[in-house]
Amino acid sequence: MIRINFFGDFRICDVSRLRFGDELQTLLNAGDINLLNFEAPIFVEGAQKISKSGPNLYQDQNAPKALQDFGFNVISLANNHMLDYGEVAACETISSFDKAITLGCGKWEDAFRVKVIEIDGIRIGFLAITQHEFGAFSDQFYEDDNYGTASMSHPVVDELILESREKVDYLFIIPHAGMERCIQPWPQLVTLYRHFINMGASGVIGGHPHVSQPWEIYKDCPIFYSLGNFCFELASSTGNEPNDWYNSLVASLTIKDGAVSVDLHWAYYDNKAHLVNLCDGDKNHIAYMEQVCADFRDKSKYKSIINNHAKSMAASYDYSFSENGFFKFGLSRYMRLLLSYCYRKLPGKQKRQFDSSLLLNDFQCEVHRWTIWHLLRNKDF
Repeated sequence: MIRINFFGDFRICDVSRLRFGDELQTLLNAGDINLLNFEAPIFVEGAQKISKSGPNLYQDQNAPKALQDFGFNVISLANNHMLDYGEVAACETISSFDKAITLGCGKWEDAFRVKVIEIDGIRIGFLAITQHEFGAFSDQFYEDDNYGTASMSHPVVDELILESREKVDYLFIIPHAGMERCIQPWPQLVTLYRHFINMGASGVIGGHPHVSQPWEIYKDCPIFYSLGNFCFELASSTGNEPNDWYNSLVASLTIKDGAVSVDLHWAYYDNKAHLVNLCDGDKNHIAYMEQVCADFRDKSKYKSIINNHAKSMAASYDYSFSENGFFKFGLSRYMRLLLSYCYRKLPGKQKRQFDSSLLLNDFQCEVHRWTIWHLLRNKDF
């Protein structure tokens, strides 16, 4: 029997004060493989942050050692923040996990590599991938010598899954994708994750939205669309975190007699006490997640949630396009842009410099592209 524990997204500012509860540590001790997503590179003196949309994140340089001491031995680095401070910080992060296997980041061949662990003669493969944001590889021919993360939409992903049929007994895909703070997976991701199973994957365990999303058993294989934040510490609380920002799912998979079974656990990070522990008895959270799964199965409710979240993003996309010179024709907007243009023509005023990073990410990131398409198709943008 082999036990694999999958945990959600991890980012810590000061690991010296982080504590794990007894129940959580017991679960880790019982796991043959404990895997999480390490959401940002470690701090490296002198490393320069890259130009991108969204925040540039790093975390405590001692976090890799602490996680290994807690019992984590497989680490996904395929996420939208791993290259926030360039190749130097990414390389140092990989090196800092000296006892654990790292997935989904490095030069092309390392990023797009199925890592295999053999236990009692059973070969278990892991492939970590991410939606195409800053730092993700787009083309092997052009970027072969760079550091990056494995992008989920590249054709090589299907090739790797097919090749793995002959090399491993089980293959688990670890994607980092989705719309942040949305409690349901985007429709195209549902199709994509099921496609991975159709291609030969044994399970798909996702993250990135910062909240837990539904799970399902598809063709006898588990799909978790987002485990949520296992421990995602903010530099300072904004007060706008979703209700389950600090709650997450823990997927415990057991391989026995040629079959994979799933046990669910619930984890909670007390950001004031800096304590992470299981909260399996939290009936409110369990009921909430049961409702999330029920809404996923109810096509009418699911569509309503997706439509409403897409509409909530319209203003952000509107801003992104207008800041780069594309704007809807309307008297009020035209007058604002005209006044801004005239103001910047005054002596001593700087010329307007458009930051294209936000618009670039709207195009390069699959989920943002899909959402803009959704809004345009439904005339909500």
